[in-house]
Amino acid sequence: MDASHVPLLEAMYAAGKAELLRRNIPWLKGIESDIDSYISAGYNYPVSVKHLHVHLILPPFKHNKILQYPRWHNHQKVVSDLKTYGKVQLYETKPNDNEGKATYDRAMAAQEFALKRIASLTLGLDTATATATATATAAAPTPAPSAAGSGSGAAPTASK
Repeated sequence: MDASHVPLLEAMYAAGKAELLRRNIPWLKGIESDIDSYISAGYNYPVSVKHLHVHLILPPFKHNKILQYPRWHNHQKVVSDLKTYGKVQLYETKPNDNEGKATYDRAMAAQEFALKRIASLTLGLDTATATATATATAAAPTPAPSAAGSGSGAAPTASK
């Protein structure tokens, strides 16, 4: 891959995001505009499926193994690398433990937030109160590094 593939990657991300929104996921009700804060999007290398595909994952996760560094390369990193270097800087050749940890921690914060919001909604709280409760009791996901066109990266908000 090279920089000429960025529009394809962005289109794949947009299609995946549109599908997630189409599903009307209950815990996202009222905060759909912040979906980029909760999506973990990325690629695995080495690959197990030999065609280009992007994973878009929303909490709650059944497991977190797909997000494990050094195999997981988040979407924003891949797009940024292609724009900056003309190729992806693979962790196997250019390790970046801090970046891997930050990506994983962001996904786990989104997981914690989603589980708290689901619990609040299950108790019958309105969506604004559920969001405020989840935000107060769970670490909010850190916005992902921004790559052009890959979403707002906005942090969760208390109401919509």
